[in-house]
Amino acid sequence: MANFDLRDHVVLVTGGTKGIGRELVLGLARAGANVTIVSRNQEQCDAIACEVRKIGRTALPLAADVSNVSEAKRVVDETARVLGKLDVIINNAGINSVVDALNVNEDEWDRVLDINLKAAFFWSQAAAMVMKTNGGGKIVNISSVGGIIGENKMAAYAASKAGVISITKSLAREWGRFNICVNSLAPGYVRTEMNDEALQEEHIYKSIVSTIPLRRIGEAKDLIGPAIFLASHASDFITGHTLFVDGGRATGVARL
Repeated sequence: MANFDLRDHVVLVTGGTKGIGRELVLGLARAGANVTIVSRNQEQCDAIACEVRKIGRTALPLAADVSNVSEAKRVVDETARVLGKLDVIINNAGINSVVDALNVNEDEWDRVLDINLKAAFFWSQAAAMVMKTNGGGKIVNISSVGGIIGENKMAAYAASKAGVISITKSLAREWGRFNICVNSLAPGYVRTEMNDEALQEEHIYKSIVSTIPLRRIGEAKDLIGPAIFLASHASDFITGHTLFVDGGRATGVARL
């Protein structure tokens, strides 16, 4: 089990104050990691940092707009300066957009791609610049089952998440020589603050569950184990891989 121990690893998590990001921050801290928590809201970063410190780990709360490329270098450099290094970055920040494809405008398309795809690339780049001088590291991008399955009214979102899977492979090939492993996690439907109200509707819940072999909606905590695996020494010979955490939904979309 020592291979899964993150004691004294430094992990940076974008979008780390809500939903999946919050669970990842706390789960990684329980596994021993010191964590930089990034979101746009400093107060929310500070609140999660307090929870991390109660676990007994060090937390660095930093407000930043992930779509601003210059912010990536600032936050990565601050992490290395304050916490001494950067072992892992988890590019979790993301947004959804539920719009009929005929009605998607350029601003909406750019907003989704900037946060979900462009940010994942440039924050990975900033992290890799530090990691390659320190003997390597782990980059974990959060994609989605939507990146390989067509979804109604999610053209921009699906394109961004397919792009995440693609850059994960490209960066894995380029940065392997620096001992940097680049992988992605692709959740299926996961209950978060954003969709909890919709999932209270019985017909919506049943429709989604009918396509999932494990017959339930995912919970944010379902991502903790896979994230620890990809962040730890247990995955040292895995790179360019996308791990689906979707209850089997990627096996097909028809009702079971």
